[in-house]
Amino acid sequence: NNKWKKPEGTFYIFADIRDTKMTSMDIWEYILDKAHVLVLPGSGFGAAGEGFIRIANTVSIPILKEAFDRIEKTDAFR
Repeated sequence: NNKWKKPEGTFYIFADIRDTKMTSMDIWEYILDKAHVLVLPGSGFGAAGEGFIRIANTVSIPILKEAFDRIEKTDAFR
């Protein structure tokens, strides 16, 4: 009898940034410098993580909205 419930999700987003033509380290630095939002470069999770950034959704929705709004105002994803 299994008492553990299978997880249905996580609080991380592993976002694909390959269309930016930037490395995950470059976009990490760019977002931190321009939007003042901390994400993690995917390359820190091994070679398969290159081309992605990890975003932890561990704060309130209003703070997440502000962070995503700041990132959107940069020209990294245009």
